[in-house]
Formats: sequence, structure tokens, C-alpha cells
Amino acid sequence: MMIEMEQDSFYGVSDRLVSAHLFENKLVRDFVLKNGFDGVCSYCGDMTKVLPLKSIVEEIDRIILRYFGEPDNEGVGWDSGFENDATGFHSEGGGYIVPNNKPYYDDMHELLFCTGFEVKDDDLESDIASALSYHFSLIEQDPYGLNAAEERQLDWRYIVSTAMKMAQVGQSLEEMTKAEAARLDYLKSDIYVAQYPLQVKMDLTLFRTVNYKAELNPVLYGNLTSPPVKYTQNLRMSAKGDSVFYGAANKDTAKSEALSEAGDQYTYVGKFHTKHPLCLLDLTGIPERLTIYDQEQFLLLLFLRYFCNAVSEYVPEHDAIMYAPTQLITYYFRNHLRHYEEDGSYSPIDGILYTSSKDNTMNAVLFYDNDNSSEHLDLLEWECIHQGVVIKKRP
Repeated sequence: MMIEMEQDSFYGVSDRLVSAHLFENKLVRDFVLKNGFDGVCSYCGDMTKVLPLKSIVEEIDRIILRYFGEPDNEGVGWDSGFENDATGFHSEGGGYIVPNNKPYYDDMHELLFCTGFEVKDDDLESDIASALSYHFSLIEQDPYGLNAAEERQLDWRYIVSTAMKMAQVGQSLEEMTKAEAARLDYLKSDIYVAQYPLQVKMDLTLFRTVNYKAELNPVLYGNLTSPPVKYTQNLRMSAKGDSVFYGAANKDTAKSEALSEAGDQYTYVGKFHTKHPLCLLDLTGIPERLTIYDQEQFLLLLFLRYFCNAVSEYVPEHDAIMYAPTQLITYYFRNHLRHYEEDGSYSPIDGILYTSSKDNTMNAVLFYDNDNSSEHLDLLEWECIHQGVVIKKRP
């Protein structure tokens, strides 16, 4: 028994059955759903998908130890009591010398709470914390350097800073991409490992709105799709001179996001449908609030969350240079991300799905210009609005 206790940190932990729906966190809930079996939950009494508490605690422990370690193992110093703490450090746990920017925990309840762990049953939370209490203390890994999350944050900050500085002196997106190649290649590798951000979408319907000063007669496909190059502007995910298709899944969203100029009186709304499956980088499912228990790819999603937030931010017209960071990342995805088939063949991605800054519905940017978009998108119908009234429709 003593040998077993030494080899098993969770020796003696209850095998009470736990229901998947008691967990708010996606990663833990999905773990129970994937590995569980039908049974009666010992906490809520429901007949549902369950797993023994011990199996769940082992998984939670694995998640925690990806980001936290024992202070001794992490090389944390010990205060003998004779020296004053150095600037930027403080003493914890009776003597560990901890950097001020690194969370340190000697209470498992506190760690679970602070890292976003959520359950719907107080007794279950208490049992999990008690089972993990063999950790006398934990600190974020690599206490005297940057942890992975901080490196990701710095990656984002460096890219933003570099892109804006280079844009100010007129350097191209290609030159910016070369300057940030190492960080962006690291991001690309993570996307390939995660896989699920790259999605093949069938039967996508998108609305696109274009404003005109005069009524069109006739209305041509090229009037409603991606703009001709000479009419392009600096936008969140494309630079002036780059013709791409911006569309929205919601018609009202497409109207509210359309570019307009003084004198525009006629609003044309086209309804488009994809002609073939598209491979898209789907950013619409990234949670607003990320925790280490929500996703396996926490650090990748952390970076993409920064990108999503920047795409949705309002940028005044006179500050178009603020678009440079999101234009840079979009340019990189467009030219370097690939969709790989089982036979080894591959092709560039077709675009990016993201959340509208207006109403949180789905938007898309597709990498099709005014000349070739008709190869990929059908125009199903359109309507013309003048002074708030629909005056023409087709069909």
C-alpha cells in the first residue's frame, strides 16, 4: 500500500461518479463526455455521462502542470531571513522569493478560482481541491523569465509595434511579413497542430452592401462584388490596392458595415452563395474569456484573441495606419497558410471568418478580387434601397 501511495498521487481519492454537465469549462467537460459512460452522478443524481472523480482530478492536474510547477522544481530561491528582498521580488510560503509578476499559490481553492475553474456544485469543487492538495505550493513556470503566455503577448505587441512603424515609412506588407517571419511561422505551426481553426465550409451565404451616388442601370455582378482595385481603401484586413470580398452572414450587418461617402444615395445589397467548399480560418468560436481549462490550445487562442479584438476595434478614418497590424497578419495567413488534403496536395486558404464589431454575428473576408470572384461566388439576388425604401429587386 505504501508503494502504491508513493507511485499514485491520487491514491485513496474517491471514485464517486461525476456528471459532465457540472463543469463549466469546455476542456474538462469534453474530457468527461469523450471518456465517460452512462451512469448516475453522485453529486446531482442525474442519469447522464459520468466519469470517476479520480480520473477527472488526474486530468485537471495534468492541465495545471502545463502552466504551473512546484517552486523547488522551478528554481525559486529561498529567503534565509537575513537578506532584504530584492526589488521586484517578494517572499511567499514562509520563504520562497517570488517575482512580483508571477502568481504563487499555496491554497488549491485559490488556484482553481484564479485560473478560471468553474463547477456547478460546491461539494464537487471542494472534493477536487482536496484531492489536489498534495501540491503544497505552485508557481507559474519559468519564474525568472517569460512564461509562454507572456511570450505570446509580447509576440502580439512586437508585431503591432513593428507593423505600425514600418507602415509609417511606407514599407509594404511583404516587407513587414519578412521582418516578423519567425513569430508568424511559430503561429502558423500552432494552427496546424490545433487543426480545428482551419475549417472547410459548404454552402456559405453572404450579404455584401455597396453604396453609389447614382442609380445603376444595368446592375452588373462586378458592381456588387469585391471592388475594382482603383476603388479599394485601407481596411481592417486589406490594404489599399488589394481587392477582396467582405461579406456578412446577416443582411442588416452588411448594411451597417458598408463604406459610404458624401452624396451616396443608392444602397445595393447583394446576396451571394459559394460555388464550392471553401477552406477558411475560422476565428468566430474563440471565447472572449480564456482560461487554461477551456481549450487545449490556450496559448494559440490567446494570440488569436488579440487579433480578433483588433479586427473588431473602431478605427477613425484619419488613423488608417492603425490597420497595419491586422493587415499584416491577414496578409501572412493569405500567403502562407495552406489546406492540406489526405493525398498530400494543398492549396491556399480562401479567407477568414471573424465576428462583426457591430453585432457579434459572423463576417467573412474572402481572398477573391473583382475579376475572379465570379468563379467562386454566385449572385443569387440583389435589392436597391433609396431613402430607406426598396425600389428595385432581382429576381
